[in-house]
Amino acid sequence: MVYIVEIVVGDDDLPQRMNQMRMWLDHRRSAPSRFQVSGAGEQSTGCRVYFEAEEEATAFARQFGGCMVNPMSVEAIL
Repeated sequence: MVYIVEIVVGDDDLPQRMNQMRMWLDHRRSAPSRFQVSGAGEQSTGCRVYFEAEEEATAFARQFGGCMVNPMSVEAIL
């Protein structure tokens, strides 16, 4: 099963937040299966990070103020 975390980041903060995410993932030796970035709205960017382990997804969401996304709803959009 895949666990998806969605985070919305202000465009001005994107480089710094991406660095923070990468450092956090590296520190925990975590390797998401997919990392997707897309425009979320005016002056913000959406990031979806896909994990194979629920514990990693939950910890990532908590650390970066994200929310878990139902994988079935994502597949319906794609």
